[in-house]
Amino acid sequence: MLELLAADDGSTPTGLIGGLVGASSGISFAFWYGWYVTKKTIPKLVSDFREERLLDREDRKSERDEFKSALKAIVTTIEMGPCRAVYEELRRRESQGQDETSKLQPQPMSLQPHGGV
Repeated sequence: MLELLAADDGSTPTGLIGGLVGASSGISFAFWYGWYVTKKTIPKLVSDFREERLLDREDRKSERDEFKSALKAIVTTIEMGPCRAVYEELRRRESQGQDETSKLQPQPMSLQPHGGV
């Protein structure tokens, strides 16, 4: 019986056992590769991406802080500078619910010619 399984009848190069071993090793490699990619490669890619994003955020933190301080300086200048009265009036109107645009009324257009021909 073993001679039959291992016999080379010409249909396969190494017989039935060689074919089974070859097929099982191919399937085993495919399963191992799938496991390796899902358990090792993808998590490593994700962690590397997160580390790079964190470094990028830290690099740009100083730029963001400078921008925030510049905006705060502008707001302080508006609040306390020569425009203070205008700023306070706008705040007062805003808190009272008044809006300048609601007071605007459409003006009729004049169809009178300007100058003469």
